[in-house]
Amino acid sequence: MARVEGVAEVTKLLKRFEPDLLKEMRKDMRSELKPLTNEIASQINSQDTSKLQSRDYEMFHNGRTAWNGLRGGTSLLASRRKSVAKLTFTGRSGEVGYNYAELAGIERRPPRRVSKGWYSTSPGYHSYEYAGQGKVFNERLERDFGKPGRFAFKRFLKKRKEVDKQAQQVADRFIKRVNRLI
Repeated sequence: MARVEGVAEVTKLLKRFEPDLLKEMRKDMRSELKPLTNEIASQINSQDTSKLQSRDYEMFHNGRTAWNGLRGGTSLLASRRKSVAKLTFTGRSGEVGYNYAELAGIERRPPRRVSKGWYSTSPGYHSYEYAGQGKVFNERLERDFGKPGRFAFKRFLKKRKEVDKQAQQVADRFIKRVNRLI
């Protein structure tokens, strides 16, 4: 991803002096990058969904952890990270099945043996021991699809140069317009 210095300052100035130009730039950036995000999302929704279903991952149900595919989007001018555009992919309809499967297996620390406890209407403090389902899920996904970042991220890496090129073209057009105004 291309890094740009001073995005926060330029954004602040554009909001103050030319808010319509900033809105137009965001709109153009979204429209330029939308075909790429849609292409990545449709590849995953068609190819990987059928692979997951054929291998019986038990992610196809009506609950919150269901895999109902994913949708792609574009977030713009994330000034804290100094990037102009960011592609985002998340599960459809608020389901987190895709999110779980994309990042399953990232372990920053060893997993707990016993859950966090809680108090309930019944007397006492409650908790349970983990039975290893998450570990099996992670191992199966890694065996069948690779390491975490296995769906959208690996496809993004293949298209990264194209994304950077299109975002740079939009930015260059608007840099010329801003320079003419100044």
